[in-house]
Amino acid sequence: MTALTKEIREVLGDPSQVIAEMAAFERDNNVFSVRRDEIMTKHPGRWIALYDGDVRADAPSLERLLAVMDENSVPRERAVIRHMVLHNRRMIL
Repeated sequence: MTALTKEIREVLGDPSQVIAEMAAFERDNNVFSVRRDEIMTKHPGRWIALYDGDVRADAPSLERLLAVMDENSVPRERAVIRHMVLHNRRMIL
């Protein structure tokens, strides 16, 4: 193993774990896509955190959502976070 490979592994972690986490995040995004209307009905105008296939936190603001996630041990870096608004405005940056 080269020094660069070792350094990359130290930053990213075990490749199989990274792949598993990315697959879980993709599954949660797919769940969100399929259940968007249902989630919108239950949480209109609120911020939600979807993790492990279910809404694990919701709040009226992003700041409060992050606090609720922390209180409920929902990992910020792994959850799908969305603001449930009726009219999403697309912005090209």
